[in-house]
Amino acid sequence: MSSQMSSENAAPAEDPRLAGETLEEQLRRTLPNLEALLAEIQTDPDAVIPPPARVRATVGTAHLFGDQKPEQLTAAMEQERARLLQFARMAVEALRRGQRVSIPLTAEERRGALALLTFVTRPALLVQNNRFVEPPPLWQEALSRRRSLIERTLPSVGRIEMEGHPKGQPWAGTGWVTGPGLLMTNRHVVEEFAVPEPAAGGTARWRLKPQMTASIDFAEEWLPDGGSGDEQRTYEIPKGGVIRVHPVHDLALVPVAGTARGSEQRPLPPPLTIAARGEAIVEGRKLYVAGYPARDWKNRELEHMERLFEAIFNVKRLQPGQVMQVLADKTTLLHDCSTLGGNSGSCVVDLETNRVVGLHYAGFHRHTNLAIALWMLADDPLLREAGVRFGQA
Repeated sequence: MSSQMSSENAAPAEDPRLAGETLEEQLRRTLPNLEALLAEIQTDPDAVIPPPARVRATVGTAHLFGDQKPEQLTAAMEQERARLLQFARMAVEALRRGQRVSIPLTAEERRGALALLTFVTRPALLVQNNRFVEPPPLWQEALSRRRSLIERTLPSVGRIEMEGHPKGQPWAGTGWVTGPGLLMTNRHVVEEFAVPEPAAGGTARWRLKPQMTASIDFAEEWLPDGGSGDEQRTYEIPKGGVIRVHPVHDLALVPVAGTARGSEQRPLPPPLTIAARGEAIVEGRKLYVAGYPARDWKNRELEHMERLFEAIFNVKRLQPGQVMQVLADKTTLLHDCSTLGGNSGSCVVDLETNRVVGLHYAGFHRHTNLAIALWMLADDPLLREAGVRFGQA
């Protein structure tokens, strides 16, 4: 489930289309067999809430537990994990008792339930050298069965970076290859580094802002040895290139260099194929988001977010979930993957076909995420003119 609301493009909270489930309802919809889960908490707790990685002692978690040394911080996080496991057990037992009569969860049970929702049902899996880490048991079969296809997608998803931003922001959001020399992302991502061309007569043609440069890095990953990804997987967004911005949807098409910086001159990763049809994209259909979730200091549950993302942000992750609804206008796809603000511009991919079905652009905290249903734009003039790839769903 969405871990925050993307502030850049928020719809009114009272929008009746976004009436969310209660936490208890979310748990009943997404959790596996309660008896089996309870047994797993008792016998294999690492599969439910993983042990804290030692790297978290050096990547910014001290504000959660005070000014502590790395070894003290690791011990504090181990204690916190033990408490979350206890609260998770309490939450599952409460759900069992309330099978027929809905019983509101206590504050401690809610904390345990939130941990279960992310770790067990909607994880955010780190990507390392274009391979995603082992998923929790609930997702083990579905993701492992499609691993080879998913890992063909991951190299084509990158972080859009900037230099010369007036506020010093180093990056703007997520983008992915959608055609030869072409990226897709959100309009509100592009607004960080580009402006409409005055002579264009509208907002369809944009160019980089003066004094700014932009690029996309496909190798921003967290690696176990503390290193970063391959530096020769960064591609320039040309200074004079025309950025096409959709007049209706939060969508932009950005030109990009065909070869990377550096001596190796690597070619741009291959374009992802967008589903041309969407009949199969219905409630409950499994999908995933690939992108770069970012820390949100305004999140109402900051400590929960920090713990569940292991305080590791701004790196590539695989975020599985499912379709919640396709709205009546057929242009908006609701999904429940665990996203954060940096996921703006991420591809939403159908797990079964490995075709892109959506462009993520916003999320409502513990309610839903919104994506543009891209198959509805198969005949869109802007996309057709740019050479965006569509294929059968």
